[in-house]
Amino acid sequence: MNNLDPRTRIMMIIAISGAAMFVDKISWLVGLLLLSVAIMLIGKIDFVCLKKQLMGAVGMVVFLFILQAAFGNIYLGALLAVRLLIIIMSAMILLTGQMRDYLLALIQCRMPYELAYMVVLAFHFFPILREEALDVYYSIQLRGTELRRTSVRHKLTAFRRICMPILAGALERAKDTSVAMEARGFRAYNQRTYMRKLKLKKRDAAILIAAPVLAVAFVFAAHYNPVDGVMDRQAAISIMGENAVSISWSSQEEYNGIVECNGKEFKAQCTEVREGRYYRYTAVLEDLKDGKDYEYSVGDGKEMSAKSRFTAGGEETEEFEFLYIGDIQYKLRDRDYGAWGNMIKAAYQDNSDAAFGVFAGDMVDKPSETDDWDALFANGEPVFSRIPMMTTVGNHETSIRPTIYLKMMVLPEDSPLPEEFYSFDYGQCHFVALNSCLFMKERKSEEGYEDTVEAINKWLAQDLQKSQAKWTIAYMHHPMYPVAEDDELYRELRSNWEEIFADNHVDLVLCGHQHVYMRTEPIKGITYVMSNSGNKASNYVKESIKLPNYVKEFYQDLPTYSDVKVAKDKIEFKVFKEGGELVDSFKITK
Repeated sequence: MNNLDPRTRIMMIIAISGAAMFVDKISWLVGLLLLSVAIMLIGKIDFVCLKKQLMGAVGMVVFLFILQAAFGNIYLGALLAVRLLIIIMSAMILLTGQMRDYLLALIQCRMPYELAYMVVLAFHFFPILREEALDVYYSIQLRGTELRRTSVRHKLTAFRRICMPILAGALERAKDTSVAMEARGFRAYNQRTYMRKLKLKKRDAAILIAAPVLAVAFVFAAHYNPVDGVMDRQAAISIMGENAVSISWSSQEEYNGIVECNGKEFKAQCTEVREGRYYRYTAVLEDLKDGKDYEYSVGDGKEMSAKSRFTAGGEETEEFEFLYIGDIQYKLRDRDYGAWGNMIKAAYQDNSDAAFGVFAGDMVDKPSETDDWDALFANGEPVFSRIPMMTTVGNHETSIRPTIYLKMMVLPEDSPLPEEFYSFDYGQCHFVALNSCLFMKERKSEEGYEDTVEAINKWLAQDLQKSQAKWTIAYMHHPMYPVAEDDELYRELRSNWEEIFADNHVDLVLCGHQHVYMRTEPIKGITYVMSNSGNKASNYVKESIKLPNYVKEFYQDLPTYSDVKVAKDKIEFKVFKEGGELVDSFKITK
């Protein structure tokens, strides 16, 4: 490292730090941090001599991480911490050279002499300021004040006494420097020469070219999200009614999207999710035949994804099975979505006859962050592109209304609140999806809220009454019967919908929210099941909690998924934890 041209070192710092600033995936940043450390070791930087400075910098990073985590976002805290560590490690490259060499390098890069001089001067200022701060600190201690043992008020007073003279000295020194720079007449000799001129060696020239190229490639690779070898696909299927499905996918570009399916071409509708940055495309395929296989690809007609396949099903299906998936919400995005993706792929491989998947909400942590949706669809795409995903709204997909969710998902529109509430039939089973977030405090601020609730309750009762299916399954995010009764919303769910369910012989209600697996005894003939498929531990269940009397089965280890088989005379429900081990099973018969 000592033999490299100063300009080469500066370019390396810019490349490494720049890459860190433009990447927001923690796994990639950790890799970049390890690469930075490797470069330091190859460059023979003496970490032992820099131990004191490193410890101070690392202490600051840890403090910022704890501060960020304390406000509830551990992922952003970890992201900030790793990014700062990368910048600190890359900045250490500066310590391998002399300041006068960097001054020459900046000048030979055609930076005005006075600006180059000021940059170099700044590096001299920091050690001086540190020494001044220590001098003032020691003088306060000599006067009998021990800052470590004094009260907070005295500490603040002491720190004010430390900072004020340092600030005054810095301003005075800046004034003197300004006068000295004017006196030196920086602009008077534009053609000045130097006793030494830096010359690039072949190795330096190679690094100067390679460093920015590799940095750009690194940023591109971190943002590249291949699905079947094609960027920006993330295909998903949904049931849209009898003999109809929708096929949707994502892109960062706007174009004329199409779906090619079994030799036919279907035009897609484009929805702008984030202005000029993120789009979701949808095409509806109708008049499908039960039991027939369909092969499709998506794209713009010129660039198409690899082909995927699904099997149509519906009214004529006598027996079928589906996967039930609880909360996917993560603790660390890059880590947890990958683990969840592996689990859901294994679940589908072990239950390959599943006709579709039911999702109980909280699939993302922040609905406005497209990176969350990217992670969901990218990791779920091997399953979502083959079987329909039938979702409902969780509190992490909504604020007052689930605006982004409604742009991302494509679902039936047969209720007063289209896609938030909907129903569909499959075989001899009627499914109804409900947005339990309707009863959140934020939603109640909407104008006409009471009329909306009345309209939904009326729609729900009529929808269930007209169904001729043998079985009825409802699914929502919040539980009617929770493990911990910590929200009046559960009572409102019971008040509004429980009697409607009981009067219309609902057999099974699926939910999530509390990040555990729980099954109730039949309540008014209805079994309630709560599930969780993500790695975020429950904040609702404490060690000392006494489970309600209606709890039949309870399992707190994460994550789980369920395989549900619907036959003529029974519903068979099996719950598995990651790895395929059976956790619970039960049957409902008529």
